[in-house]
Amino acid sequence: MTVERRRRAQILVTGATGQVGSSIIAELDNQNGGNVKNYLLKTREMLDVSNFEQLKKQLNLLKPDVIINAAGVSDWRAAGRDHIGTWSTLARGVDNLAKLSMHMGISLIHLSSHSVFGMGLTPNRMYEETDPVAPSNFLASAHTYAEHAIMRLSQCSVNGGDSTKFKAWIVRCGPMFSPKTDLHWRSDLTRQVLSAPRTSALSTHMLSNDLRITPTYVPHLAKSLVWLAENRKLVPVGLYHLANAGVTTPYDFASFLRRAIDWRGAVMEPVAQSELIRLIGDRPEEVCKSTPLNCQKIRDLTPIDLPTWQEAIEEFAVSYCDSLV
Repeated sequence: MTVERRRRAQILVTGATGQVGSSIIAELDNQNGGNVKNYLLKTREMLDVSNFEQLKKQLNLLKPDVIINAAGVSDWRAAGRDHIGTWSTLARGVDNLAKLSMHMGISLIHLSSHSVFGMGLTPNRMYEETDPVAPSNFLASAHTYAEHAIMRLSQCSVNGGDSTKFKAWIVRCGPMFSPKTDLHWRSDLTRQVLSAPRTSALSTHMLSNDLRITPTYVPHLAKSLVWLAENRKLVPVGLYHLANAGVTTPYDFASFLRRAIDWRGAVMEPVAQSELIRLIGDRPEEVCKSTPLNCQKIRDLTPIDLPTWQEAIEEFAVSYCDSLV
């Protein structure tokens, strides 16, 4: 008697060489054991999602079951200097993906960001999917537009629903960090600890001790996105928060990381976020405020339950030490 194996979804990953995209590919390779690949890779150079006709042609050719859109911009300061490029990737590109996915019956998983809550309207609680967004800078505004572009077409509510044939999931994550390797390291939070102070005027690492965040370890995020792609028929369409368990501050995060890897670099100093903004010279109204994410919704509906941020740092520490050998 032969047992029929379930056909794995054909997954198209956009932004394949980026911070999240490369981790998704590593996870898919690990699941496949290096054998038959069930994914299609497209870098920004290979597939410009902002070009509607090119995207349409590629999707007709590739015929994926599901798209994981990991193409994005992570640096809000750089995004502010390049409005056209940022809007092209995050706003126009996602709008194109949503329209074509709807027309062609392709499922879409889009990665968004905690920064849509950047103005910090509810600073003393964790943000839920039903809370109103309030972007504080151009990058966060582009993320917000992208979310609305998908929800407008799919009619997927924050509570989930299946009102149309177009299936779309929007996944917001917290501030990300990745393993450090010689070939690929684009982390955000860990870079604040392991690199030089941000300006020559600062002799120490000054990190906020009053900014509440939910860190997100990229390999854990990638594993969850792949699970969602493979099991999308079991998960209602809609908007979800996904980050490592627990809330911390940049200073506490860095302190734990420093101990985990026995780091002996620049001295760290806790400061209020307002003072850090003044020293660096950012515009206060553009800096993302406290944005901890409540991830209970996805935990109630799926087996996805990311480890704590402390456990994620310990996992990072292993990869960091291995990279030094």
